[in-house]
Amino acid sequence: RVEPVAVGGDDHGYTRQGCVSWDPDSPYGQGPTGIGLRTGTTQVRNDLADDPKYLPWRAAVAQRGICCSITLPVRVSGRMHGALMVYGRRPGEFGRLAQVMLEGLAADLGYGLERLADAKHQR
Repeated sequence: RVEPVAVGGDDHGYTRQGCVSWDPDSPYGQGPTGIGLRTGTTQVRNDLADDPKYLPWRAAVAQRGICCSITLPVRVSGRMHGALMVYGRRPGEFGRLAQVMLEGLAADLGYGLERLADAKHQR
């Protein structure tokens, strides 16, 4: 099971109510978050209404006006540590430029977590 550790913005409770897994045998592990965590790759879904792998969450995102998502791996010391998930309200929001910028953000987040861990160990 994937547990959110922080949420920014108002997702109208979406990230707290949903069941997400990274288990490849579970239907809840077939979405972009599960695939991204298993493979360590960015997963862009620019139209959730037409994505067959998003079926378990389709009603919840439609109810909240969420139309697209991007999941980005967060690595600490080169190892998968988690994922950054960003949701959008307009189909197609995550074009190539947005993807590159958000991949940089995820890399910076991983670097920051690595530095914090190093500082903690040096005390």
